[in-house]
Amino acid sequence: MALEYKNDSDAAAAFEKFKKEVKNGKPARMYIICGKESYLKAYWLIELRKTLLDGVFDEFNHRRLDGEQLDIRKLEEAVESLPSFAPFTLVEVRDYDLFKCIDEDASRLIALISDLPEWCCLVFYYESMDFKTDKRRKKLYAALEAAGPVIRIDEQGRGQLIRWIQRRFEAYGHDISDSNADYLSFLCGGLMTNLLSEIEKISSYSSTKSITREGIDAVAVPVLDAAVFSLTDSLAAHNYPKAVSVLSELFLMKRDNPSQILAAVAAQFRRLYAAKIAKRLNRDTAFLKKVVSSNSDYYARKLLSSCISMGEAYLASAIRLCAETDLQLKSTTVGSEDLIITLLVKLALRE
Repeated sequence: MALEYKNDSDAAAAFEKFKKEVKNGKPARMYIICGKESYLKAYWLIELRKTLLDGVFDEFNHRRLDGEQLDIRKLEEAVESLPSFAPFTLVEVRDYDLFKCIDEDASRLIALISDLPEWCCLVFYYESMDFKTDKRRKKLYAALEAAGPVIRIDEQGRGQLIRWIQRRFEAYGHDISDSNADYLSFLCGGLMTNLLSEIEKISSYSSTKSITREGIDAVAVPVLDAAVFSLTDSLAAHNYPKAVSVLSELFLMKRDNPSQILAAVAAQFRRLYAAKIAKRLNRDTAFLKKVVSSNSDYYARKLLSSCISMGEAYLASAIRLCAETDLQLKSTTVGSEDLIITLLVKLALRE
């Protein structure tokens, strides 16, 4: 069983297998649940609890341990405790950095997960930190790999996400087209946790049954990447007042870490450059989605249309300017916002 996945399709296959195991009431003895999609992680943890616990004796059969202060001996006790009036126990360990435990704990952990009792399901659940491996700890790595799969739940595929958005709007008495759902996932990001609050706002605002693009734009808050897209589009259209306005909003959005704006701008110009090359080579949106690691057709189409008014030389120059600004940001005492404003001016002056 894999601790790391070479591509998204392998991770998706492991997730689908996990869902079937939970639905069929035949879970594995151990899971490592991690990834960026908090909504789905929480949902499927609850489903796993429903499968394993009866709701009556949960106090005895459901044990939760804090990974930050984990005592391996208490974990051993929890795992080895027999279930009370039920066939299974569930042991959840939250945010435990498995590969940073001391050698003594690692040895005990290896022994424990190598011989888990048939009545216990052990879950390492990652909520406020990500699960990271370390192949230098060969014995621990091998034991974890043999004990149970990693269920990495990240942003879902376009089709799944669009259907989920449509179901959420239906719950509020609205409908939304595929194209507008795709646009919403571009504007607000593809993670369901954030989309939930945006869908609620848009539903409350909308006076019509069908959700419109105008209704989305009226109340939805763009994520960083969508706002940066607006910035580069404004530069391409020589709409510099709009570019300045967007940058001001970005500074408010990322007031604690403006360097994230620079990173997003640099990434956007790299994606636009990739789109420009793809267009020259007559490649389609499916190809570009793979190159820029996006599930959104809307996003790929927008990249292809936005790059039309930008030359390859301009995009290459923009990428270099972003790299130079990043170096300045890391090596001088000049404020981040001042450097980014200077970058904007340079980008506006270069055709």
